[in-house]
Amino acid sequence: IKGVFDIVKKSELLKSDQDGLELLVSTPEESRLVRVIGGKGTNNAFKTFTVGNQDFTIRYGSKVYDLPFSIKLNDFIAEKYPGTEKSYSSFMSRVSVDSDNTFEYDIYMNHILNHKGYRFFQASFDPDEKGTILSVNKDFFGNSIQHWIVAFLVLFGSFILVKILYWIFSSVFKNLTSKTKTNLDDILVKNLQKPLTNLVVIGAYYFSVSYLHFDKNIEIILVNIAYLLITITLTSIVSKIFDALISEVILPISKKSETSFDSHLIPVIQKAVRAIIWSLGIVIGLDNIGFDITAMIAGLGIGGLALALAAQDSVKNIFAGIMIFLDKPFKINDRIKIDGYDGTVEEVGLRSTRIRTLEGRIVTIPNCTFTDNSVINVTSQPALKVKINLGLTYDTNEEQMQKAIDILQDIVKQQDAITNDYAAGFNGFGDFSLNILFMYYVKPESHWLDTQTLVNKEVLRRFNEEGLEFAFPTQTILKKEIN
Repeated sequence: IKGVFDIVKKSELLKSDQDGLELLVSTPEESRLVRVIGGKGTNNAFKTFTVGNQDFTIRYGSKVYDLPFSIKLNDFIAEKYPGTEKSYSSFMSRVSVDSDNTFEYDIYMNHILNHKGYRFFQASFDPDEKGTILSVNKDFFGNSIQHWIVAFLVLFGSFILVKILYWIFSSVFKNLTSKTKTNLDDILVKNLQKPLTNLVVIGAYYFSVSYLHFDKNIEIILVNIAYLLITITLTSIVSKIFDALISEVILPISKKSETSFDSHLIPVIQKAVRAIIWSLGIVIGLDNIGFDITAMIAGLGIGGLALALAAQDSVKNIFAGIMIFLDKPFKINDRIKIDGYDGTVEEVGLRSTRIRTLEGRIVTIPNCTFTDNSVINVTSQPALKVKINLGLTYDTNEEQMQKAIDILQDIVKQQDAITNDYAAGFNGFGDFSLNILFMYYVKPESHWLDTQTLVNKEVLRRFNEEGLEFAFPTQTILKKEIN
């Protein structure tokens, strides 16, 4: 079509509510002025005409799209300024959306209906206030390219900001905290670096989700994910701050106290409080995303009863752990003997206790074992008793026996690792030896095996120098001939 077209005012064309379009249609044979009524929001029938032996079909109006759902106007609400008839302060369309799930929605101002990739805006309304006019956009996944670009730039900028924050934490904050006397700020900077930077990314994600328009159900899911991530990150921050306070403030104070009960109990309290913090964080997070916490807690009460019946042994161990804290039969780093195990206590928990045996192995013992059996606290004894039975040959005379006793007493007198409580004496006639009982006590701060080794080596050297012979099992057989 070759020609000129122009838009004229409807007052010059016709006296209807629709606009008009005047077209000059030209062919090689003929030119003709064609007028078509229509305009934005209209859907008139096609107009067919012929110019120069050529047939034309045109229509002036909006393009028609078939929606995959239907919208019904339930009510139109228009608010007017006081004392006016045609001056509207606001207006709103209350509609029902008949789709997979029928729901009602109010469309007004910036409150847009976003459903299955279509966005409906409140545009205008009929003069009688009985009908409404909605404008609709069909964008890329429900959003314009401009909106997608803005959301992407926000997310991309958050990653750049995270890199900057990492540099600030690793270079600036660490240098500042290294100059302070306390170690608490160093631990806080190290532990809070990751969750704080994660909050930046999560915040950018939440802004992008809120800025873009999605299907109602999808938008709820995306926003709930942001709420849950924010709650988990904040819970992690609170937990890390609590752990830093315990390890750098509370524990050092408890180690300076006269009793070790505090340092024994604090790690267990720390685990319990940490579990409470995370439990509250999870409950708050689930509540933010719409879970019925009341019904959940009621369900947990019934489930907890069933769990308690099924886990009687675990409950028994927990109560036994509480009794260990109250009775204090031992403390961390004490050497104990229990149920055939001999070792040093490394950790006491609510359910079990870990000891390192003399062979270097870690043994985890249920706490109920300590309440059902006798516990020997080797560390609590004032000194370790060492008892040795020595045997001299029957060729030993009285003077040599006394010499041997004097040597034993002199040896222990020269050892700083041995207390003044010792004894040595001639205590019996054996089958093949004259027996000497030798007893002494090793001080708690001394190593029991090293002390025994030194004493035994000295006994062997001194007895050999004095010619005192150790007896060993012998038999004398008398043979008598019978004539």
